[in-house]
Amino acid sequence: MHQPRKSRARYAPTGIPLAIKGLAIIFTLCLAFRLLAKTGAEEALKKMMDKSFAGENAAGKILSFELGPPRALKSDIAALVFGGTLTEEPAEEIPVEEAEAETEPTAPPQPAWPYYTGPLSLPPPSKPQPSPLETPDVVLKDPAYPETAYAINNRTAKAVDAAALMKKPLGLKLDREKPSVLIIHTHGSEAYLPDEKNPYVPSDPYRTQDKGKSVIRIGEEIVKVFEEAGISCIHDKGIYDYPSYQGAYNRSYEAIESYLKKYPTIRVVLDIHRDALEGDDGTIYKTIAQIGDVTCAQVMMVVGTNDSGLKHPNWEQNLRFALTLQEKMHELYPTLAKPIELSRFRYNQQATPGSLIVEVGCTGNTLDEALIAARYFADAAAQVLGGLMD
Repeated sequence: MHQPRKSRARYAPTGIPLAIKGLAIIFTLCLAFRLLAKTGAEEALKKMMDKSFAGENAAGKILSFELGPPRALKSDIAALVFGGTLTEEPAEEIPVEEAEAETEPTAPPQPAWPYYTGPLSLPPPSKPQPSPLETPDVVLKDPAYPETAYAINNRTAKAVDAAALMKKPLGLKLDREKPSVLIIHTHGSEAYLPDEKNPYVPSDPYRTQDKGKSVIRIGEEIVKVFEEAGISCIHDKGIYDYPSYQGAYNRSYEAIESYLKKYPTIRVVLDIHRDALEGDDGTIYKTIAQIGDVTCAQVMMVVGTNDSGLKHPNWEQNLRFALTLQEKMHELYPTLAKPIELSRFRYNQQATPGSLIVEVGCTGNTLDEALIAARYFADAAAQVLGGLMD
């Protein structure tokens, strides 16, 4: 016969919850260790802390059960006890190559014009005064300097003697019949100041996927001038900076390698960009060259080096190539060329001994101003390249 079960009064539990026990132990240990630390037993206490929280004793088990795996290191826990701060876990290290690829060529801070002058040893020209875009009659201009002087804006730790470099042979020979020049755009979505004649739908500020309004249109103009001069070109119209700007140089380098395998006669790779000049207050500036009665944008060449620690055996040859182009530009179109930017990064220029970044105009310039500058640059470059053909 089933006997009814006697009810039992519900009493409060006599035990203390495990979490409270753990916190009480830690609090007590902290107080005790802080007091003992003042007696000079700090080193012994640190060893005790390492052992106490090793996960092999009661205190460690309490922490593991209640808090889960500890995020701080054992030394960090000891630092809290003895009065300190937790050290953060080290961030994932970015490979040097990727760090380089994320770095976009930028205009030099204004004002900053550490020119290198060539064989005449001329003093640096006076620095230009930036003017807002709202006053188009007064724009940012590079001061003119003699055609016999070479202007380099040196951003590296290297001591560069442009005059001595120019005494060495250029070492470039181009094929007259097969493709010898590659035009590419690592930042193919870069665009100019939109106007009534050349509006566009922006994909980002001063960027568009419309290849007829971006730097890809500038590349088309350069190719047209080259081909008219009998220089065989390949024009890559790919966009490597959209939808992700990060890694654009890695993607364009893969394309460059592919073209070099397909066309082994390519010796010159021109990466055509649009520059940017912006003040700390967000003001957009433009650069202007005055060629006779014609007004256009200016052109800046960027030469990479091995200062970042990456292998780049061609950088001096690339610099000689840029200086040769600069000299011809000054001969034909004074004020068109800005000083050459010598950078510590490679920007894919290790690919060939004739690789350059060419910045045609900037965000404050219109597309028409950039197109005129592109034609002038291409004409000067075609005359140099024509003299290098077998």
